[in-house]
Amino acid sequence: MTDAHIRNDDRRGRLGFAVGLVAILVLVAVVLIFVRDQSLMSEDGPIEILSAAGYVVCIALMFRLRHLVSILPFVVTLLAMGLRELDMDKRPFTEGLLKSRQYIGDTVGPVERIVSLVILLGIIAAVVTLIYRHGRTFLAALKRANGAALCVAGAIGLVVVSKSLDGLGRKLEPLGITITEAQNTYAGMIEETLELGIPLMLGIAILAVPVALVQARPAHGGT
Repeated sequence: MTDAHIRNDDRRGRLGFAVGLVAILVLVAVVLIFVRDQSLMSEDGPIEILSAAGYVVCIALMFRLRHLVSILPFVVTLLAMGLRELDMDKRPFTEGLLKSRQYIGDTVGPVERIVSLVILLGIIAAVVTLIYRHGRTFLAALKRANGAALCVAGAIGLVVVSKSLDGLGRKLEPLGITITEAQNTYAGMIEETLELGIPLMLGIAILAVPVALVQARPAHGGT
C-alpha cells in the first residue's frame, strides 16, 4: 500500500468523523423533539443498553488492529466503559468501585475491598498504558486532522460534556443557579444520547485506521 492509499483512507476517516458528528446531533434533536416516554432514557432503558452494546462492537472491531498494536489495554478500557454504562461500577459493590468509601472506612469487607482495588488498579493501568504508548502519536495525528484522531477527540469531548450534564441541577445549586425540573430532565436526555455517541465515535475511529497500516502486520504485534 502506498502513501496515497493511506491519505485516501484518512480522508474517509475525516468524512466518518463528520458523519458521526451529524448523526449524534440529529439523534439529540430527535430525542428532544419526539421522545416522551422517559423509560427510554432511564437506567437499563434501551438507550443505555445500546450504549453498552456499542462498546462490545468496538471491542470486536479492535481485533482488526491486533497486528498493529497491543489491543489488551484498549479492550480493558472499552470493557470498563461498557460495564459502567450498565452501572456495574456500582451494583456489585457496597459503596461503588469509583467511590473512596469503597476503600476506606468499615462498611466494606476485606475480600470485596481487595477485589475492587485489583479491578480499579487494572483499569488505571490500562488507561495509563494507552496514554504512555499512544499519547504523543495521538496528539501529533490530531494536529494533522487525522480522521481516527478526530474521532477519538470527539469521543473524549462527548465524555466531558455528558458527564457535565449528569445531575446538572445538583451541580448548579452551589453556584446559586436553579433550573426547572423540565430543564433538568432535558439535560438528562441529552446526556444519555451523547453517551450513545461515544462508542459510535470510537467505532468510527477504529475503522478509520488506514487499511495500509492494518495490513502491514508488524513482526512483533501482540494482544
